[in-house]
Amino acid sequence: MRLFKICLIALVALFSTTFVAEAQQRSTRYTLGDVSNNEIADSVDFDLNAPVLTEGDGKLYHIRKINLHGVKYLNHDILKSSAGLQEGDSVYLPSKFISNAMTRLWAPRYFSDIQIGATIEGDSVDLEVFLKERARILNWTITGVSKSKAKDLQEEVLKLRRNTELSDYVIDKNVKLIKEHYAEKGFLTCEVDVRITNDSIYEQCVNVNFDIDRGPKVRVGVINFEGNDNFEDKRLRRTFKKTHQKSILFFQNRKLLPEEYDADKELLLDFYNSRGYRNATILSDSIYYIDDATLGIDIKVSEGNKYYIRNINWVGNSVYTTEQLSQMFGVQPGDVYDKKSMHKRLGIGKEMNPEEMSISSLYNNNGYLMSQIEPAEIIVGPDSLDLEIRIFEGKPFTVNNVGISAVGFGLPSEFWSAMERSTPSLILLDIMLPQESGISILRKIRSSPATSKIPVAMLTAKGNEYDKVIGLDAGADDYIAKPYNPMELVARVKSGLRRYMHFGAFGKNNSEEEKDVLRIGGLELYLGEKRL
Repeated sequence: MRLFKICLIALVALFSTTFVAEAQQRSTRYTLGDVSNNEIADSVDFDLNAPVLTEGDGKLYHIRKINLHGVKYLNHDILKSSAGLQEGDSVYLPSKFISNAMTRLWAPRYFSDIQIGATIEGDSVDLEVFLKERARILNWTITGVSKSKAKDLQEEVLKLRRNTELSDYVIDKNVKLIKEHYAEKGFLTCEVDVRITNDSIYEQCVNVNFDIDRGPKVRVGVINFEGNDNFEDKRLRRTFKKTHQKSILFFQNRKLLPEEYDADKELLLDFYNSRGYRNATILSDSIYYIDDATLGIDIKVSEGNKYYIRNINWVGNSVYTTEQLSQMFGVQPGDVYDKKSMHKRLGIGKEMNPEEMSISSLYNNNGYLMSQIEPAEIIVGPDSLDLEIRIFEGKPFTVNNVGISAVGFGLPSEFWSAMERSTPSLILLDIMLPQESGISILRKIRSSPATSKIPVAMLTAKGNEYDKVIGLDAGADDYIAKPYNPMELVARVKSGLRRYMHFGAFGKNNSEEEKDVLRIGGLELYLGEKRL
């Protein structure tokens, strides 16, 4: 049977794949890696002057073998799989099958050259994949800084590893990390010179050196404001938390970090909003060098008019009265417009904090987990606006539909009144409540003989370890942090009720003798006598 050797693809650039290859002037021989153990062992002769298949009507072939050559460090089976090459498959040649396989091989940047040839025998084809691995990085070195700083930089920031492939991406990424590292320390003009040299002992290995020139430490010398008619520059500078100009306060940070500077500009607008200037904006800001080590910042603002609140209307509230919500909101007609404080008291937007008391948390604590609060601002004059606070309460989430009767209370006073009328089997208690904290309520429950045995589970947004310890030490039987899974909440409530009903220690009709007996199934443990 006649054999045909065909060069499917002779050379493919990183940015394109083609079936057309330039004719080679001579036959090229490769010393290639053995497929089974990835070691350089065998020698395969393949003539790159073989005919080149171009796109046209394809013929169906059965892939009999796939041989990878030139790969020493990478796993052959994984490479075949990632390229979509599988022995036993059928493929049309010519087609885009080969070009797609090469595109996948190029993607990880492991290789500097990829060529694919084929030996055709009847309806069977053996694919010969010739790969040239990129050089491996044997050693990384850093110069231009002290040995200790170079070691910290290499191990903690760059996390450089030996025997990785050399590519522009790897080099550029590490150069960027070095510059960002020193920019955070104030060296904004840091430069990195990369030197790559061939290793003198190992073939296909290189050594990479990063030579660092930190340059001078750059600090902010002056921050100027333009357009501020109502506040002095000194007062506006104090709104910045991280970005400061040169002053007698030597401990202040004078470095300029882009993220911190952007956050400080937001604080500047928050300050204006808190003083009634709801339309205040930053028109422009510029950063420039005063000298090699000093920066200047110019900020142009537009303050706009100062606004006051004329009327406040509540829409959609039925669970709580307008008087109750207004009392908690704490804003009166005639007050200066303060967006940040209003949003904080409503518990919305970026001011939302589940650990602080707000109107939003008031609804959530009473089971209205889907409630939404949206304040609408209606301009009624050059310096006045009306607030319309729209509330969508939704339906409360309860455990009544799983066979447990539950009653919620928005205020501690309502809870204490209900406790005088009847004793519950279990109490779910939040920490952040109006009038009185949940921890205070818990301690009162535990100090009273009539309620000391009632199981109490804390259900709160304060979920750090310290808060949990405080709650459990105060006498809580369980601690559930928000947000919680409703199914988990029901399961924990049922578990608490089972303990309450099973042990009998909390029942009103139990004698003192029975309280010293712990019953589990058919076993009775007499606590006072320490016998089973």
